[in-house]
Amino acid sequence: MNRSYENVRLAICASSSMVRVGMKTALYALGFRDIIDTASYIKIHDLLEQDALDLMVTTDEVEGNDVGFLVREMRNRRLGSNPFVVVIMLMSSADADLVKRAADAGADDLLLMPVAPAQVLGRIANIAQGRKPFVVTFDYTGPDRFGTEMQVRNPAPPFMVPNPLLARMVGGTGGTGLQQSIQEAVTRLDRMKVRCSANQIVWLSSKIVTDIRESATGLPELTALIARLVATAEGLVTLLKSVGAEDRQIEQVSALLATARAVNAAHLEAATDVVERMHSDAAVIGQMLGHVGTGRQARLMLTDELRVGHAVIDQDHERLIDIINAFHEGVIAQSGNDVLHQTLKRLLEYGREHFVREQGIQRECNFPEAVHHAKEHADLLAQIKERARSYFVDKSVPVDAKALDDMSYFLNQWLMGHIAKFDLKLRDWVVR
Repeated sequence: MNRSYENVRLAICASSSMVRVGMKTALYALGFRDIIDTASYIKIHDLLEQDALDLMVTTDEVEGNDVGFLVREMRNRRLGSNPFVVVIMLMSSADADLVKRAADAGADDLLLMPVAPAQVLGRIANIAQGRKPFVVTFDYTGPDRFGTEMQVRNPAPPFMVPNPLLARMVGGTGGTGLQQSIQEAVTRLDRMKVRCSANQIVWLSSKIVTDIRESATGLPELTALIARLVATAEGLVTLLKSVGAEDRQIEQVSALLATARAVNAAHLEAATDVVERMHSDAAVIGQMLGHVGTGRQARLMLTDELRVGHAVIDQDHERLIDIINAFHEGVIAQSGNDVLHQTLKRLLEYGREHFVREQGIQRECNFPEAVHHAKEHADLLAQIKERARSYFVDKSVPVDAKALDDMSYFLNQWLMGHIAKFDLKLRDWVVR
């Protein structure tokens, strides 16, 4: 597979001309040609707004302004229409609050200055090999830095996103294929945000009504909670319209919004008679939108950035993705027991065949991580067997809506995450 950085649209953003010149020289030597370097915060804003970038290497501040704010706006689709620009952020300090703010903005990678150009080149090469899955919560959109141990109020399964850096490298200008994959991923992202916003509404309304009943917090705290509920409902109405939601869903959230605004405008003592109705409306929204069935998920595809470049391996991955898509579609038409049983059986049978073939190819090309890769395969098969046992043999885990959500999370993290993290390392070994 012929790969080149020359078509990647790159911006180098820093107030220091020394940083910009050093980075530009090194990246030009690596093969980048479409390079913009800027010391203007407004220019960065405009480049993101115009969807003019695939990769941005930037300091955390430019002209004294927080670049992380622009990255967060881009990730949340409030700036431009492509939230998947690759961002490498150069940190001016190791201060914990500063690093957390940059990570929470959704940067793909962070490096502490002073930084050698070779370090940046290495990070770019790693991202080109395989980008981290994204995760969407109520207040974060970006690479999954947290793993399965993260405790958040509104968790969502990680999902693979387009890698414009790789798409430009293997496909020249990217073309309609890149734009299509971006649009499909944006649709999936918006649906995840719908779910997170609905869950946030349920949490806020429960907190408000409990605090009022128990006089647990003062008026300023309650006022802030109600204002957050209003803002969340406003955002959810906009989201629902953008994803083409049913009229009844939009009407339900709009009704809650009107009630929340009434509570927000009234003196708290006078508003208590409508707070219960607000709480009831929120519960309905949570049931309607907060537990969206996995069958509503957009179909997964083996995009160019996820292809290893070996016909047998890529064909196997397409078959495995077909199994995942069949699960999502089966949730709608079949019972939970049937779709779980069929999916686990097909994964176990075809997964074994695929892993044997893939490990044989690794041995043939002397892949240096073959042993570690084989262990990963064994672990994945063991997880499938354990799930089957807990659902259908021991029956220690009920097959309910949560089980289906957990299975969707597992499938996305297991297969798509495995391809991105492990299989893409094969590219330079199986393709000569």
